[in-house]
Amino acid sequence: MDPLEILKVREVFSRGERQFVATRGDREYVISRHPKYGYFRVDPYPDEKELAEIYCDFDNPTYSFHEFKYLDLIENRLKLTVGNRWKVTEIGCGNGGTLAHFRERGHTTFGFEPGRKDAALCRARGLDVAECSFDPEVLAQRGLQDLIIMTNLLEHVPNPDAFLRALSRHLNPATGFLLIQVPNEFNPFQEQFIRNAGVGYFFIGPPIHLTYFQPDSLERLLEDCGYRVIHRTCDFPMEFFLLSGRNYIGNLALGSQCHQERVAFEQSLRTNMNLLWDFYDALASKNLGREIVIVARIGSGGVKLSPDCQTETTRLEIRRLQVQDITEAYIAGLNDPLVNRYIEVRRQVQTFETVREFVAGHFSRNDAILFGVFEKSDGRLIGTVRLYEISAYHFSAIIGVCIFSRDSWGQGLGAEAVAAVVEWAFQDLGLHYVEAACFEENPAAVAMFRRAGFEVKAVFREKYRFDQRFAPVVVLGAVNPRFDATRLTTRP
Repeated sequence: MDPLEILKVREVFSRGERQFVATRGDREYVISRHPKYGYFRVDPYPDEKELAEIYCDFDNPTYSFHEFKYLDLIENRLKLTVGNRWKVTEIGCGNGGTLAHFRERGHTTFGFEPGRKDAALCRARGLDVAECSFDPEVLAQRGLQDLIIMTNLLEHVPNPDAFLRALSRHLNPATGFLLIQVPNEFNPFQEQFIRNAGVGYFFIGPPIHLTYFQPDSLERLLEDCGYRVIHRTCDFPMEFFLLSGRNYIGNLALGSQCHQERVAFEQSLRTNMNLLWDFYDALASKNLGREIVIVARIGSGGVKLSPDCQTETTRLEIRRLQVQDITEAYIAGLNDPLVNRYIEVRRQVQTFETVREFVAGHFSRNDAILFGVFEKSDGRLIGTVRLYEISAYHFSAIIGVCIFSRDSWGQGLGAEAVAAVVEWAFQDLGLHYVEAACFEENPAAVAMFRRAGFEVKAVFREKYRFDQRFAPVVVLGAVNPRFDATRLTTRP
């Protein structure tokens, strides 16, 4: 079977639903939309015997990518390992390039690879691999894993929902992460090229590719299977070459040349990986990039965390803060003595790097969410609301707010933002109690929380330090009047 063969694909509509019919040899494959998740998939999937025969001697023609990026994403961009040594498994590890990078950093690695040639290359590198697609019994013998990597794999797996659910049993509940990369099919650049060139859907290629994901459909699948998406980015938009008049489809030589240019681009930024990730994060926010790259973690116990984490008011848009949202005004505000007088950031000068680390760090946490507060009138980021110490057992959290834009003071926006996030926490997270604390000598903060629906619960006179003295702290709380008490009978 030639994996580079461009199949004849025709678009059809059945009962108003968009479908595709792909022909390979004398066989036709129907590709239809999954009714629950929204991605397209071969319907029905081929059986296991047929797939085993395909991949036993499969020679993957995909050009090797720079596997160092994924180590950088996990260790530096998202700071997930925090100096720890993890157990890392890659399913479909190819020639072992990614695993080799993790092993060099001291992590314990293991891989699954069904292709004979690639499995032999892994063994030549001294890597521990099983020459098969995936065997849960083999993985179980190696204990719970901290990270499972799947790059360009899930699109080949029949019934990816069942596979992801089974995989969750092998992840460490405390540090269980998935790193998934899949092709970003039907993305806006692809669709534009197809319209411009008048070509067919060249990326549809069953039975090698069985599922055709889009970012939203993949996130829905992961959430339904018990994972929480903590970060979404992408890879280089190869369609850039297609839209620039360099049609490499079916042209191996031109495709290799375009790939080498993409490699050169990424290599030129290897000493500034944050810039590369900022670029890819910006593309991902528009559903662009040739591949979707998602980091997700095992679910959060008794509290269900929404992957989008957003809410709004009449005047404000409130959503999870991204690294690309950081502005000079945000950094300057955190360094403003009038803004930071009563918050911990006053103890250190804030820079882009310290703020980026703080923002990115929240995507690896299971107990904290950092919201950006944006004015709808002009789209400006004016502040943040932080929900932290989220407890699945106690159904509780602590909240803090910082409106760093002094132009926005005196308009009630702080109370408006806090009230909206608290309501979101009650509705989406199902929390019972949210707590806030502020120094007693900051009566404006106390009044703001009270306007947001909080009540004073206690005053601690000698517990908390404020610079060179101990200062009274007011503790306030908000209780969810609609909390379902029957949830207390369920173990988190």
